[in-house]
Amino acid sequence: MGIFLEQASVSKESMVEKLLAQSKKPREEILAMIEQKKQKFAGLLTDDGAAFMIAKELGENMPSTQYEQEAAKLSDLRDGQGGLTLKVRLMHAFSPKTFEKNGKKGVLCNAIVADSSKEMRLTLWRDDVKKLFDEKIERGAMLELSNVSVSSYNEQAQLSIGFGGTFTVLSKDDAAFPKPKETALKLKDLGPNQNNLDVFAKVLRVFEEKQFESNGKNGSVINFQIGDETKTIRAAAWNELTEAVKKLSAGDTIKIEGAYTKEGLNGPELNLGWQARIIEKPSNVEIKTQQNEVQAKKISELAESMNARVNAFIERVENGKLHYFVCPTCGKKLEKEEDEFRCIYCKQAKEPDINLVVGLTIKDENGLLRAVFFGKQAETATGISKEEMKKLLEEKHPDEIVEELNKKLAGKEITLEGRVRKNAASDETELIVQNVVAIGK
Repeated sequence: MGIFLEQASVSKESMVEKLLAQSKKPREEILAMIEQKKQKFAGLLTDDGAAFMIAKELGENMPSTQYEQEAAKLSDLRDGQGGLTLKVRLMHAFSPKTFEKNGKKGVLCNAIVADSSKEMRLTLWRDDVKKLFDEKIERGAMLELSNVSVSSYNEQAQLSIGFGGTFTVLSKDDAAFPKPKETALKLKDLGPNQNNLDVFAKVLRVFEEKQFESNGKNGSVINFQIGDETKTIRAAAWNELTEAVKKLSAGDTIKIEGAYTKEGLNGPELNLGWQARIIEKPSNVEIKTQQNEVQAKKISELAESMNARVNAFIERVENGKLHYFVCPTCGKKLEKEEDEFRCIYCKQAKEPDINLVVGLTIKDENGLLRAVFFGKQAETATGISKEEMKKLLEEKHPDEIVEELNKKLAGKEITLEGRVRKNAASDETELIVQNVVAIGK
């Protein structure tokens, strides 16, 4: 593991006295520097920790036992040690968390690291959190940590990289260090109720974020579709993970670490909770999917399961309810049982939200085709937001709204991307729209 200097536990007052003697600065100035350091770290530093940082910045030698220990183990570390250099393996990194303390905002990321003796929690702050994601560091990487301090929480020792410290990725592996047991699975190998999963996949579609309230707390969820060469599945990211998903676009390659599965309507679905994280565009990874590349096609050239771009004109807006009820928590379709709505996924009674659904008949010089729009794509095609549609449905019958939409949309040119399927009820070919590329004004 290398050599580190073990610092004895020293109090703020003893450090102040030593600083007064060695730096020749007035007591008031030393105390002011300590308070400024604590304020900079939003109250997360103790008096002792702030004094120790000031001493390091001034280049003063702090009280220590002044002995070196070869190949120290995590199991040897004690509460109060600081200024350590350690070599560890990254076993798991959790999703970053934002916080606000004393009016200042910050970000932290907890991780689990290990050597041959034990595992221990590590907290990364600010720039080190950014570095973890910018450098696309996956679990299993060997790290060298500098200026590490040891503290205790719930009687368990934990590590934190202090001010001026950081971590570096080591190119040489060490077989003596344990490796994470998890290996990246293909999507076809996912089953229900699995935990702590890693997958590499390509983003196919990102849906709209949903807000909800559960047990008196506000939360958010965003569904997205991912695929690899074996399967396409639905995934859901919860709460702080939604921000990472909102940055993704169709076609992005990602690695998901620490996810779990639940059984959905069409098989296992991947869920990203507080233990998960997303690595965008991981190095040296190329993902192929079952879905074909999107190609420009005429309506007469379309075939089932094809992904296509179609340029056509709107013939008419089809009659329909223009909406269906969805769960405000997970976005799944709701079923009405007697006088209440119940989510077929959450299995709970819900106050419903709505999702827009609109059918258009489109045409080109070769034929006619039914195109179906859901959610945001329906809003884009009609120019009516979900909230506006709610109000319209309170005031008018859907047929009246369709008539108005026909006056507005019929004859307009539209370019769509989507997946071709056979309608189970009518046995006719239709396009499930995934992207409204352009629509005439």
